[in-house]
Amino acid sequence: MPATVQFQTQLTYQQVAQLVRQLPAEDKQKLAKLLETEVAATWVDEAAMPIGETRPTPAQRKIVANVRQGFREMKLVKEEKLKAEPIEALLNELREEGL
Repeated sequence: MPATVQFQTQLTYQQVAQLVRQLPAEDKQKLAKLLETEVAATWVDEAAMPIGETRPTPAQRKIVANVRQGFREMKLVKEEKLKAEPIEALLNELREEGL
């Protein structure tokens, strides 16, 4: 049975990447498909947007960029070009910051 942790905090894309690296391969694939669908739904051609539809905010663009960077880092870890840190390092960092 998977453990569930619920907390509310802001994470950098590196921290999100570290969390994602700890997921089983099947869950990583599910997450990738979900994000791909979400990004495709968000990043439509602005010329084709219906009148009144809002454009992505700078914050939304930053989130997508951070997620993409996290996936790039995951790929590098998989290719053994980047070393992944254990989840304990992230949790310790969050504890030190009082989160």
